[in-house]
Amino acid sequence: MKSFNEQKAAYVINQILLALNYIHSNNIMHRDLKPENILLENSDPKVLNIKLSDFGFATYYSKNAGESLQCGSPLYMAPEIINCEEYTEKVDIWSTGVITFILLSGKAPFSGKRKEEILRSIETKGLSFSDPLWQKISTKAKDFISSCLKRDASERPSAFELLEHPWIRENVNDRASILDSQTQACIVDNMDAFRKNSKFQNGIISLMANLHSGCEDLELLKKMFIKLDSDKNGSLSIHEIRKGFDEVSLAI
Repeated sequence: MKSFNEQKAAYVINQILLALNYIHSNNIMHRDLKPENILLENSDPKVLNIKLSDFGFATYYSKNAGESLQCGSPLYMAPEIINCEEYTEKVDIWSTGVITFILLSGKAPFSGKRKEEILRSIETKGLSFSDPLWQKISTKAKDFISSCLKRDASERPSAFELLEHPWIRENVNDRASILDSQTQACIVDNMDAFRKNSKFQNGIISLMANLHSGCEDLELLKKMFIKLDSDKNGSLSIHEIRKGFDEVSLAI
């Protein structure tokens, strides 16, 4: 890519947060978030749709008891992991802050020549936006990063709260919201027709869709899904679907 601006960075981070909000709502933490584990769906620089990968360090966790295993990649480790303290899903929020810093500046917020130096920097160094490059970055972007990189994990926002952060809201194009009413109505009709098919027919259609639909074919449905998923938990409730259908009815 010849350029990578704040809007593109926010679009990528928004997708990471959607994935985190889903796994965290199911009591799973990733524990190894880093750019190497963020995969692009295709090589088109204009399409920055991503997939979160490598769940080798992922684990279920309890709301009442933290984890203590030291794992992950040094540059992206939260302070509580380094100190072998009990930690929660908020370690993923810290890593998200580091990734955002890197996407916007091309540098890591805490660095060193050796692993020990990196870990010491994370524990003791204050977050700095003193590089001249940051003068061109918005205050809201810096506030987003700062909120993720709170050393006290309890002060870090959740993935859901970060999805509502002004930097995300103002920079991310909710492309699902610009679907025209005719397209929305067409999707509703298709879903209604699909519902009336037998279970056997549903299975055959689903199989065909998985075999023959490419990323572009599924993009429209993904946009509609994101639009309907008002609580951003990665699944649609009956209430959300009914609300979406009501909005479509009013639009047409």
